[in-house]
Amino acid sequence: TVLATFMAGLALGSWLGGRLADRLPREPGAGTWRRLVTTPIFYYAGCEALVGAFALLVPALVGAYRPLNATLWAHLGDSPVLLATARFGLTAVVLMIPTTAMGATLPLLGRQVTRSGKDFEALSRRLGILYAANTAGAVLGAASAGFLFIPLLGAHSTNLLAAASAAGLATAIVLALVVRGNRPRKATLDEQAEALEEPADSIPAPSTAHRRLALIAYAVSGATAMALEVLWSRALAVVIGSSVYSFTLILVVFLVGLSVGSAAFARRAQRTRDPFGLLAWIFAATGLAIVLTHLVIDDLPTMFLALVEGGTMSPGSILSVHSILAGLVILPAAIGLGAVMPVAMRAYVGGVDAVGRDVGRAYASNTVGAILGSLLGGILIMPVLGIERGVLLCALIYALCAAALAQPAPVGRRRLVSGLAIAIALGCLVAPGWNRSDFTAGLFRTHLARHYLSEGGLFERNVVYYADGIATTVSVERSESQWTLKNNGKTEASNKTDMPTQILVGLLPVMLHPGDIKDVFVVGYGSGVTIGGITQSPSVKRVDVVELEPRVLEAADRYFSDFNNRPQDDPKVHRYIGDGRDVLLARRRTYDVIVSEPSNPWMAGVSSLFTREFYAFAKEHLATGGVFCQWAQLYELGPRNVKMIYATFSEAFPYVYAFTPGDATSDTILIGTLEPLEIDLDRLAAKMRDPVLRAELIRAEVDLPEQLIASFFLGPEDIASFTAGADINTDDNARLEFAAPLDLLSENRARLAREIRTMDWPYGRLEGIVSLGSDPGRRANLLARELVGYGRYREANHWLEVARDHGAGAEANITARLIELAMPVDYLDPELPLTAGGAPLPDLAPSLFKGTGRQRQNGVNKLRAAYEHLAVGEWALAHRALSELPPRAESETGRDVELVRGYLAYKSVNLRKARSILRKLASEEIFRRRPAARYYLGRALLGLGNFAEGRDVMIEFIRRHPDLAKQAAKSRL
Repeated sequence: TVLATFMAGLALGSWLGGRLADRLPREPGAGTWRRLVTTPIFYYAGCEALVGAFALLVPALVGAYRPLNATLWAHLGDSPVLLATARFGLTAVVLMIPTTAMGATLPLLGRQVTRSGKDFEALSRRLGILYAANTAGAVLGAASAGFLFIPLLGAHSTNLLAAASAAGLATAIVLALVVRGNRPRKATLDEQAEALEEPADSIPAPSTAHRRLALIAYAVSGATAMALEVLWSRALAVVIGSSVYSFTLILVVFLVGLSVGSAAFARRAQRTRDPFGLLAWIFAATGLAIVLTHLVIDDLPTMFLALVEGGTMSPGSILSVHSILAGLVILPAAIGLGAVMPVAMRAYVGGVDAVGRDVGRAYASNTVGAILGSLLGGILIMPVLGIERGVLLCALIYALCAAALAQPAPVGRRRLVSGLAIAIALGCLVAPGWNRSDFTAGLFRTHLARHYLSEGGLFERNVVYYADGIATTVSVERSESQWTLKNNGKTEASNKTDMPTQILVGLLPVMLHPGDIKDVFVVGYGSGVTIGGITQSPSVKRVDVVELEPRVLEAADRYFSDFNNRPQDDPKVHRYIGDGRDVLLARRRTYDVIVSEPSNPWMAGVSSLFTREFYAFAKEHLATGGVFCQWAQLYELGPRNVKMIYATFSEAFPYVYAFTPGDATSDTILIGTLEPLEIDLDRLAAKMRDPVLRAELIRAEVDLPEQLIASFFLGPEDIASFTAGADINTDDNARLEFAAPLDLLSENRARLAREIRTMDWPYGRLEGIVSLGSDPGRRANLLARELVGYGRYREANHWLEVARDHGAGAEANITARLIELAMPVDYLDPELPLTAGGAPLPDLAPSLFKGTGRQRQNGVNKLRAAYEHLAVGEWALAHRALSELPPRAESETGRDVELVRGYLAYKSVNLRKARSILRKLASEEIFRRRPAARYYLGRALLGLGNFAEGRDVMIEFIRRHPDLAKQAAKSRL
């Protein structure tokens, strides 16, 4: 509605401006004032001043719009057409006057440069240059606003700067007119050049029918150009990402093409004797360019990899590559779109007396076409035909227009253009479909680009669902038993590693709420797992959920119903389509729990769900004792931006509790309340006794209340210290929207995710927050063990002491031993011998290996060298000696050789290799013969941050081999 209103204002302004321009006399009046009011550029200055003045009013008008928008959603939310119409009316109140003034500028300038018959002969050239200059200014404005002013100054200050620029321009024009006075004006260099040129042959005026054809063609060009811009923007957003920088790049490249095309064809338009033939060629060439660039769009990810391979992958270099890819797709056709303007004016404008009217009418028709193109492109072509066929439809439209425009041209040219149009149409019909696996690969995420480069390039993924929706392009991939949901190439949900996050972001606030939960509101549907998880709570009576893209619901219903408890069939669940802020603001009710689970904040528009203003009005929709839950990532965000999210959240909620939904995840869950929480483990245990709710929590890998609470890492007393010096993200400054994409491009992945699971993490003390309930010794001991499962050894020691103070007994001793064995260690120090409690190392015999006699003897020699280095503690040399061993025999002794390799990998601090080898060996048979294998598997897991799995392995080792566990602990002292 905003874009449509903006374009409607331009159309109205161009029509009114043309009428006004033609009423002005050709020659300026006598006297300063009369000269001003009879000069078109004076009114142009007035339009600029009006734009500047309204720029100052728009922020206040938009602020008043928010409650009105909520009212519209409340009353018209079920009728999208009525809602859009009402919003269009409200937007028109804000934008119609300044955009009308903007639209009037071109016909006024057209009249300014055609005050005589001689001027009229150069009209198309001058209009082309004016349009090119105006568009070049738009390039500068879009680039400086998107890359410089808004990130540095914020939206409000940038708006003030733009208003001051418009006012300054208006003032400068008026002063120039006053100062110039009645002095004779010197001819410009262009005018001198025109005077020296040979006069063009007399060109017959086009007939009314031909002029009407030119007007229609110009309108169709406007519609198709805007539809293309919408389609290109989506296609490139899938390839280069949906950040504000991506959309700025796309817009800048599009405007550059328009400016270059208009400037390049301005003189040609003036001198041509056959404007319709030239226009037909331009339309045909543009259609051909669209078809050719369409053929490479799904190859852009491969081109991206080729361009970044071997480079630094810094934000600047990646944005440069993105601009190259955008230029490859957009520039060829955009230059043609820009060339249409001067040639269409040459074909349409009838005479010097009607310049303003004709220019205004032509520009208005083009703008009305642009309105239709933008609307149809977004709400009809995109969701019905999709990007691929939509782009080809635009090429076909240009081909048909080319054939129609060629009719007034000479026979030879008409046949050539018609033949080219037919070839374009055939090309549209036979163009191959895009490779959707490559297209949706999501290489704008730097770590994925590096992964594909390490794998030798893109590889085929099984895309089982693809749909270009109104807001995003949705796809679903299947890999064996894993299903992955993507938005614009970005993974949003899956049925594997994402399950704990998806379930707990909904159930954690339900579990922590001090009372019974009845009403829940959720922003973001995704796979539906979060919604389905919430419905498993027996106290929940209603769940309202809002999703921006309808195709997400379709994909979730079709492919995730086996994993999300089918919320689409649950009468408690009410699904809404729309913007999360708007729908929540429109709700006339309060909620016990509000969950905000949008996509990543580096995506354009998403950061509005991480602003102070959003949290402030969301807080107003919480019932007494209500809980607000915010999903927040640690991956692909630097510490500064993570702290910005946390600081902004704490501005609205004085009590903030941060959790992680697993020991290895980079997701966090923020819980915000207006009153302090007391986390009672007895109360949590009582809730978990419900079999349905418990089953759902087990799917999130939670089967104890202590396990749920052990993921806590930041509390109300920590938030001020943790976020000291952090910025606050607001609707005005949009700091996160502009800062987060740079973290994405710089591969700033998970620094904080590692820090919160170290002994040096200074926050997250549970004392004073957790109530141990009726069995404090047992619960404190369990809590200590679960804290080990999150790498929180110092906090685990505290709760171990609490357990002992309450008589925890033998189980506390096991926990104490666990903490001893889990603590970080210098891998070069002596540890438990590999043969402790088991058989000696295998003898040096060829039967340990497979292969020829020579290969087996080579294996024996390598193993002998490894033994010699191992005997004197030369771990790295021993590990190196076992490289490129022949295949091991399928026997106990053969597996023992593998165990030696895993042990040496561990001692050489190659923990990933050690984990890989020892996991494959893990079996009761080998752990019985080689008890130390279990110990070293646990150590490797703990060292890699697989805390929960490592803890479980180590507890089993302690229970089965208490003497060896004691020996291992002593060996590390």
